[in-house]
Amino acid sequence: MSKKPCGLINVNKYFDTLLSFFDDAVTEGFMKKEHRDMLLVEESPKELLDKLYTNKISSVEKWCKKSDKESC
Repeated sequence: MSKKPCGLINVNKYFDTLLSFFDDAVTEGFMKKEHRDMLLVEESPKELLDKLYTNKISSVEKWCKKSDKESC
């Protein structure tokens, strides 16, 4: 599992549909919010780089345990 964020430059809101899909995946329980938060999005490269340099990633288990199913 990567402990580094991933950056996406969303020029002219090109990736809005993809980002909405990821947000819906979190809402429906297919993705943890902490994993969604690892994808940093900005409209300009400079803003994205600034965000990448200052972002702190929290440690999150990749898979859910049977006892944690309701929080996944």
